[in-house]
Amino acid sequence: MFGIARNIQALAWTVLLAAFALFLLLVLGGPWLSLRYLRQASVVPEVQVEAVRGALLLSRGAEQVVLLPDEGPRSLPEGWTIFTADAASEAFIAFADGPLPGPQPGSVVRLQPQTRLRLDRVRRARFSLGRQPPLIELSASPADAFVGGLTASSAWGRRDVRILIPDPRGTGRVGTVELAPESRVQMDFLASGSFRSLNQQGAVTVTNSLGQATLAMGQHSLTRLGQAPEAPTAGPQNVVQNDGFDNDLGPQNWAFGQRLPDRPVDPGRAFRERAAPAASEAGGERSVLRFERRGSDGSSADLFFQQWLGLDGPAASPGSDPAEVEGLDVRRAQFIGVSAVLRVLEQSLPGGGQADSEYPLILRLRSIDRSAANPDGCEWMVGFYAVPPPEGRPAPAQGIAVPAGVWQSYQSGNLLDRGNPQSLANRGCPVPTHLIRIEVGTSGHDFVSEVDQLAVWVE
Repeated sequence: MFGIARNIQALAWTVLLAAFALFLLLVLGGPWLSLRYLRQASVVPEVQVEAVRGALLLSRGAEQVVLLPDEGPRSLPEGWTIFTADAASEAFIAFADGPLPGPQPGSVVRLQPQTRLRLDRVRRARFSLGRQPPLIELSASPADAFVGGLTASSAWGRRDVRILIPDPRGTGRVGTVELAPESRVQMDFLASGSFRSLNQQGAVTVTNSLGQATLAMGQHSLTRLGQAPEAPTAGPQNVVQNDGFDNDLGPQNWAFGQRLPDRPVDPGRAFRERAAPAASEAGGERSVLRFERRGSDGSSADLFFQQWLGLDGPAASPGSDPAEVEGLDVRRAQFIGVSAVLRVLEQSLPGGGQADSEYPLILRLRSIDRSAANPDGCEWMVGFYAVPPPEGRPAPAQGIAVPAGVWQSYQSGNLLDRGNPQSLANRGCPVPTHLIRIEVGTSGHDFVSEVDQLAVWVE
């Protein structure tokens, strides 16, 4: 009997302690779990997609929808892909990641033509007590090389906004672009697997497995497939290789070409050499390209060096069809300019010759508008002369007079500015999507001229 009493007593204490533990759990654990849920619970906010122009292709798995501008915005959950399928399509995407309560507008993305954007993960706190910052994780890719781009802006307040750039080979990522609060980035896709990021506001970070670049406002960085993001730079960039002619000339920087005279006379010479001592007035000796012809006997000939422009340097040769050369992407450039240091020493034909095309020194920039229905290249040109045209004849429209034998610094200004007399528009060229090549040369009868530096600036 005594043993049974002790067992009953132990059981009673066990039941009592278990009930007390359950009471504590309910009294203390319930509110704690509720508070934890209130702080960590998330919800998928509204994502509004609108076709600004052209048709958008919306897809998730086998499901596909076409969205037109007159249909207004459409709400999409995560997992959907927005595709501006052609050169005439643009999309505006708004995320309701603003402050609670309600679906307040917040971060936005402007999608350029021929770009895919996948809504990987879109989250925000379900309740006002939530501690989890809004999360926007997107994947962006172009329809093809040298097309596509976007501008993304993050709202104010703590949040995670990042854009993933998948490797086109299907293995990992080329890089990730992260936006701090109240930041804006412009992204352009270039050669396969390469993209350029420009910080327009706030702070932007570009990372991949090989490195990281933090961009201050106004800085940009290039990320190439299989390489770390390049160091941030600001302002226009010179896209010409060997711009001072200090290194040997060749097909990978400056390729030589010529148009021979129509009869057996002196065809002229073009070569690299050290400048004459008289160049000291502009900084002393330097490497120059020299063009020389003295036995023309009244027969015209052309001599030139040209460089094909592109993301990874020259990739073509003289005689290439501009429509088949990728060129340098300048679709969203705000500044395109040409600068040079040059001099004209001798000249037989006055002014720009008979047809405003024969100068002792000529700069040419070839560009193309690939967005046109029938894209064709256009050539911007400026010539330099030391002998004025005959009395009674106007100055050549595309020429600039320079004093003979004196080094001159030439700046074209912004070729995209229609108010600039030397702009592309005033030369009859459309706004380009790509720059194809830069050329320096000469055309005419007898001449001697030199160029010390030639650069093309793009921002």
